[in-house]
Amino acid sequence: MPRMLMLALAALSGCGIVGAQTYNKFYTPGSGWDTYWAYCQGLNTGQIVYNCPLMIETANYPGTNAHYHYNPPAYVSNMICVRREQQCSPYSGTRIYGNTSSFGSVPFDLYPGQVGQAERVAATATETGKGNYLDYVVGYKDIYWNDHPEIWQQVGGSTTNHGDNQYNHWMKSAPAYRLYDCTLEYLATFQQQKICTNDMSLPFGGVFDLNNNWYQPHTFHRKGDSVDIPTTAANQCPSYKVPDANAPVFLNMCINKHQAMPVQGNCGGSCIESNHIHFRWNVP
Repeated sequence: MPRMLMLALAALSGCGIVGAQTYNKFYTPGSGWDTYWAYCQGLNTGQIVYNCPLMIETANYPGTNAHYHYNPPAYVSNMICVRREQQCSPYSGTRIYGNTSSFGSVPFDLYPGQVGQAERVAATATETGKGNYLDYVVGYKDIYWNDHPEIWQQVGGSTTNHGDNQYNHWMKSAPAYRLYDCTLEYLATFQQQKICTNDMSLPFGGVFDLNNNWYQPHTFHRKGDSVDIPTTAANQCPSYKVPDANAPVFLNMCINKHQAMPVQGNCGGSCIESNHIHFRWNVP
């Protein structure tokens, strides 16, 4: 019997089949799983086809979320087959093979990865090569473009294969407001015209790697709650660096009056590093 593959999402998520890069499902990086079912239908009858062998895989859309580096390829979301008795092979991974058997479908759990990007989960009937897919995004929906050119000069773009300055300056609203208010107070205190803002987060958040390898550093630039402010030793920002002598005052001003996180080991909070101040906010 001719077969085509349909992909259905768990009812609890309320997401249907959508076109390429049309995103109506966001998964927070590293969040809990969502359950999908893959099943086959007859091309002419539309009826469920049992004992249908299929391949299910996750993949990313390269270049989304300003990840303009491709070797090694990005990590994508993982899957785990729900019914062990269906003998999925392998049982988990980014590509699994299964058979709808007498159940009529292969359920599997999707576990979002840590890389913010557009992805798809696709299922293909191995006998015919026909299939279907669903698009989704791994990322944060509450991160916004953050720029006030009257007080900030953006820098840091075009240095880590993540596009230019329009891609590395995204924050949540609450940290962005506090950074804005603290900047105004700092500028008034030291009669400085502007400061520079370096990396915040990428548009979807998630992994913000600096060395094209999908790993640290920049661990705390994933959720839109952090920013780097260049100081004297920074290579960028020739006109509006925060002088080293002013950096402790600026740091304490933002911590004590504008709710920046206090200094913590490995700079999980706010701190002064070799060429910048790292600010982080733990606010909604």
